[in-house]
Amino acid sequence: QAKTAKKSGKDRNCQDKNNRMARYKFPVIRNTPHHSLKNYYLCTQIHVIMSKEYKRYLITSALPYANGPVHIGHLAGVYIPSDIYTRYLRLRGRDVIHICGSDEHGVPITIKAKKEGITPQQVVDRYHAIIKKSFADLGISFDIYSRTTSPVHTVTASEFFRKLYDEGKFIERTSEQYYDEEAQSFLADRYIVGTCPRCGNERAYGDQCEACGAPLSPDELINPHSAISGSPLVKRETKHW
Repeated sequence: QAKTAKKSGKDRNCQDKNNRMARYKFPVIRNTPHHSLKNYYLCTQIHVIMSKEYKRYLITSALPYANGPVHIGHLAGVYIPSDIYTRYLRLRGRDVIHICGSDEHGVPITIKAKKEGITPQQVVDRYHAIIKKSFADLGISFDIYSRTTSPVHTVTASEFFRKLYDEGKFIERTSEQYYDEEAQSFLADRYIVGTCPRCGNERAYGDQCEACGAPLSPDELINPHSAISGSPLVKRETKHW
């Protein structure tokens, strides 16, 4: 009888845990020798996540790149989920701020500008406005939507870098990298094209051949040239941290 009562107590505890799991819409692990233990562990983890309170919350989202508009994949995968969580915290009366901004630095922007015959600044100004309006029209509730060309971002990012540099946290190395003399720019692997040494595809990228799927490095390409200008490439030394 004692053993039966003890077993019944375990069953009740397990059922209680399963009920709590159901409230959080988390799958219950069944048909395993230790499902009660696993359920207990998962329930404990969820309880910690859901019950832990913070003094304030900062929610950030991946910065959309300002060389084109946002699309449904961006919205579904990043911005709507973060907006839902922000609204949930606000409804609970939490001190929360939701921030984001347009990423306005990088080679793709200069490529876009070159193709359209305008300056990189004109590109980012146009798409920053388009992206910001898209979020507003959809009702995404950012408290701050800024841009990486803003003075405060420039100063803050520089301060972070300088502090780490002064503390000796970086490893400084000099290496050779492909350089486009016409575009006057070092090129990322994706902006180097050439012939794939595996399948002969003449439009393989410096990181992968889209024809055969082979992973590549720029040095493996035959006759590498710039995807920006089409010019042959030279190697120059550059410093990295």
